[in-house]
Amino acid sequence: MIEFIYSNPVIQEVQRTGTTVLVRHVDCKDKNTAGWYEFNKEKKIDELVICPHNHTNYSDLADTIRHEAWHVVQACYGGPLRPSSTSMQMLSPDTIKHIKDTYPKSHLNKEYEAWAVAERANEAWLAKQIKGRCN
Repeated sequence: MIEFIYSNPVIQEVQRTGTTVLVRHVDCKDKNTAGWYEFNKEKKIDELVICPHNHTNYSDLADTIRHEAWHVVQACYGGPLRPSSTSMQMLSPDTIKHIKDTYPKSHLNKEYEAWAVAERANEAWLAKQIKGRCN
């Protein structure tokens, strides 16, 4: 799975932005953790973490890559690119409930958008978005 991550065009484009991509992290021990993106300008943190061993198949792994990579785009843009209502229209009621139950209220708009992109975008489109908005 690690080779799949580094050969993924989305990850390659994320790396070109200067974001560090990690596939081994102590917090990946939590089996419920698929990955995350952390950006903190003051602390000079710009990391995308993928927990490959917490995925059961390549499809779920690719979904996590797309989701976390969209957070990179959001960081480049300065926040979500569209209103939450637009993203929510693309998600099932179960997914919206899961997001509301999982994330802090202050993160909901970013998460709705990242979930929608992960479900609907393909790697070529997303790599183009990263290149256009972050480089």
